[in-house]
Amino acid sequence: MQATSIRFAADRGSDVARLDLQTRRQAVRAAVATAYFDLLAVQERVRVAEAALAGVQRSARAATQRVAAGKVSPVEETKAREAEAGMRIELTQVRSEEIGARSRLATAIGQSIDGYVLDGSLDALPPMPSDETFRSKMENAPAVNRAELEVARRTALTAVENSRKFSDVMVSLGGKRNNELGLNQAVIGARPLRSASVCWRLVPRPSPWVPTCCLARRARSTLPLADSNGASSAS
Repeated sequence: MQATSIRFAADRGSDVARLDLQTRRQAVRAAVATAYFDLLAVQERVRVAEAALAGVQRSARAATQRVAAGKVSPVEETKAREAEAGMRIELTQVRSEEIGARSRLATAIGQSIDGYVLDGSLDALPPMPSDETFRSKMENAPAVNRAELEVARRTALTAVENSRKFSDVMVSLGGKRNNELGLNQAVIGARPLRSASVCWRLVPRPSPWVPTCCLARRARSTLPLADSNGASSAS
């Protein structure tokens, strides 16, 4: 029983390790997908910010020309320059976010992607699974299976620990010649492992054999016998 429980616990431990590997793979896949779409979104923001900066710069040049021609107040040129400066700051922030997104994606895939531009569309997302497929995937998720196997493994380990509360018993059977009594005696020994020995000596009498229990570590005493007159005597 104990060996079976230990083997069962070891098998469940192997299953848990395989599920941990599967969970880790799915986590890496999810991290790569998340980092990819994050970088794709930041690239789109950079493109929009660059286009907006180009438009603001054209507006600023046009405002400068109108001021030079005396058509508008110099205040218009100042406003256009301020808008251009604000757009430059925004573009700098977005490009800094792009650097961070590239670093996260490179860490997820384990190689550098400097100089590469992602070719993708944020609108091209995978279709959502149906409710039945989603529930099935949730019920068979590695994390759920791992928890169930861990419960089974710990139950088996508990059974092993409970079985150790009961000691194994070693039983021996033999014979001995008692010269003082002139009889052959059967000796039965029962010894719990890592415990004191206990033995039984069976002595023939007119009645059926009667076992007498004694500790092996103590001196063996002679069993009382009935004489022919019915009185008890000790050898």
